[in-house]
Amino acid sequence: MNNRDPLMPPEYFVKRLEYIDESIASRLAKLRDQPEVYKKPQAFLRANFRDRYEQVFMGYSLGEDVRELARRFPAVVDAYEAHIRGPGMTPHVFSDLDRYLVSLWLVSFALIFKVDDALWNRLLACIGNEGQDALYESLVATLTPNRVQAKGLSHPKIFEPLFKAISAKGESRDAFLKRYLKDWYGAFSNTYWHEAHKGPEGGGFFGYWAVEVAGVAAAFNMDDRAFRDMPYYPKDLVG
Repeated sequence: MNNRDPLMPPEYFVKRLEYIDESIASRLAKLRDQPEVYKKPQAFLRANFRDRYEQVFMGYSLGEDVRELARRFPAVVDAYEAHIRGPGMTPHVFSDLDRYLVSLWLVSFALIFKVDDALWNRLLACIGNEGQDALYESLVATLTPNRVQAKGLSHPKIFEPLFKAISAKGESRDAFLKRYLKDWYGAFSNTYWHEAHKGPEGGGFFGYWAVEVAGVAAAFNMDDRAFRDMPYYPKDLVG
């Protein structure tokens, strides 16, 4: 396998993937065998969801091909459903940048992996927020038209260039995408994963990849040659 992320060696991602599988199994066993001990089971289920989508990133960083990554994706949706199924849980609000970006990542992965209708609809049900964001709805509409239209962007300062690229053409479109990728890492300085690679033993790092750009490129059949080799663009997801 060809390690794609230069910040960590392949051994790091192999060990993290194994550790996450063990951690999820342990959490589920505790919830099954000692449910009375854990007063906030949603904390475990939230961690399982986070770990599952991060495993997809880690697999990409390690060098897995798209088919292998696609096989990881149903477990992400399973974990998401378990997470939001608990008492009082509601879809994540798009005003939260971390949660909004994760939603873009998941929809982008689903489009890239060409998931079946059942899994796609399960994912959309988990995410909710219909009609709340124009960029998200543009991606979703490529498979599910006739949804409630959104009037604007939840985080326009960050995502406007990516959104504008969808309707732009030629060099103008490329310029928007280059601008978005150039600013990408710095724009997310307040997210939970920013600078994770500087933490102890990798700090839970899973790779820095602008999967939402790959999702847009794949969904709208964009020629990505102008920005294909820019940092953070996961070009192997698009082919």
